[in-house]
Amino acid sequence: MTREHVMLVFELASDGSLLHFLKTYQRPTDVKWTMCVDTASGLAYIHEMGIVHCSWPRAIAWCPTEWSRYQTSACPTKP
Repeated sequence: MTREHVMLVFELASDGSLLHFLKTYQRPTDVKWTMCVDTASGLAYIHEMGIVHCSWPRAIAWCPTEWSRYQTSACPTKP
């Protein structure tokens, strides 16, 4: 496989887009800020790993995990 063929595939998020998640499940402002910081941290992490994205969708997928109810599966902030 050459570098031209490398791609990143995300799993289907169980709660749909971040926008849908926020509209469906009302959260306090501090939790929304935490979600934004976690997403930005994850994006910074993939940049540190040399991964470049063509576009980051406005309707980013959101998928809570067992150890954090408010974390993106594509952008983990904990090991």
